[in-house]
Amino acid sequence: MPDHFLVGKISHYQQCFQPENGQAIELTDALLAIDMELDGTSFGGLSISLGNGTDEVVLIDFSDSVVSIDRAKSGLVGFEKGFAATHDGKLLSDTRPASIRIFVDTSSIEVFVNEGELVMTEVVFPTQPYDKLVVNWQGGAVVKNVTLSKVEAIW
Repeated sequence: MPDHFLVGKISHYQQCFQPENGQAIELTDALLAIDMELDGTSFGGLSISLGNGTDEVVLIDFSDSVVSIDRAKSGLVGFEKGFAATHDGKLLSDTRPASIRIFVDTSSIEVFVNEGELVMTEVVFPTQPYDKLVVNWQGGAVVKNVTLSKVEAIW
């Protein structure tokens, strides 16, 4: 996604690397962009978790052409009966995720799959910023690289 669509500004690239399957990655900024490039002809699934030191976690699962975001343990969730739910989105075609961009700030997570073919936004209320990213994949799916970028606040 071109940076001119962003509300905030990506200030600089923090890290770019190829993660190991299941590797815990430390996040040092509360406002960040996570870019992932995937490779693999067969896709057995991909799971991304954002967590913090208080066992609060948001799970983002990719299974073929369906994306699910589970915020049941994302932080403060008890204020409304249906808030702690899992939301699903389906890619427009039967294509598999090839690129994923996730924006994380203090109260929302936005997921862009395949350059915007599917976009999902979730409001979250963690008691502390998410400071850990874990990516797990199955089958032929491989995360070729991950880029973590700091995003500057607009106010």
